[in-house]
Amino acid sequence: MCGKRGKKKRMPIVNYYFDTSALFKRYIYEDGSDLVDRLMAEAKGIYTSNLTIIELVSNLKRLNEIDRRINAPTFTAIRNQLFNDIDVGMIKIEPLTSPIIINAVDLIQGKYITPIDSLQLATAVTLIEKRKALVFVSADRKLSILAQKNGLEVINL
Repeated sequence: MCGKRGKKKRMPIVNYYFDTSALFKRYIYEDGSDLVDRLMAEAKGIYTSNLTIIELVSNLKRLNEIDRRINAPTFTAIRNQLFNDIDVGMIKIEPLTSPIIINAVDLIQGKYITPIDSLQLATAVTLIEKRKALVFVSADRKLSILAQKNGLEVINL
């Protein structure tokens, strides 16, 4: 019997910028985690700010010590997985630089935005200015809307 084999629709291979709310879903399963896994598997590159490392580890520690959703060994294992993902180049870290801080200040002057969100968005904008086409990925609806208003293609989880 001859026939055409059905092809699965594949997502295009692109670069993504993950803010903390999106990257968190790689390590703690919640709504949106399956999409994060698919994006990471298909990505040409995953970028984030070095600020994300601090935010993510802090959020994990909150889950451990305050919310008691994860125990200490789980916290350590997840933190180590994050650092391993960075070490092997799966996640590329963009350092905070003067141009990023200037972009963040410009964003804040245009419309109120929290300092951390302004730095996340400014980092993505700066990467695009460096000719890195990318899609901004966030689980923060307000930040996603601001990213769209600033000309970024967005996936809101």
